[in-house]
Amino acid sequence: EYALHLMELGLCYRNLARLDEAEAQYRKALVSCENEPDGLLWIEATVHHGLANVLRDAERGDEALASFESALELFDASDEPPVPNRRAALRDFAVLLRGMGDEARAVKMEELAGSL
Repeated sequence: EYALHLMELGLCYRNLARLDEAEAQYRKALVSCENEPDGLLWIEATVHHGLANVLRDAERGDEALASFESALELFDASDEPPVPNRRAALRDFAVLLRGMGDEARAVKMEELAGSL
């Protein structure tokens, strides 16, 4: 639950374009997730999604790519991933991929999002 609060603070910083501070909160949230039970993998997935967006905004594409991939792996491993969160992660991932010139993979992510 603490991770969710840190994530929300990270989102506030991101909305203020204070990306360094946003990243720090998301990274703290990831550390906090280490103490969460496996049944709450969707929280860690959502934190990775938020961090990926911050890294994308900071034009750190390779790091954002890794964080999006972690988010999607965790959503898949979770017993009950919240569909809207997974859908949003797929769509945001498509934006990153398109910006990196990977149109084919971006389209695939959008199709997956549309199928949820």
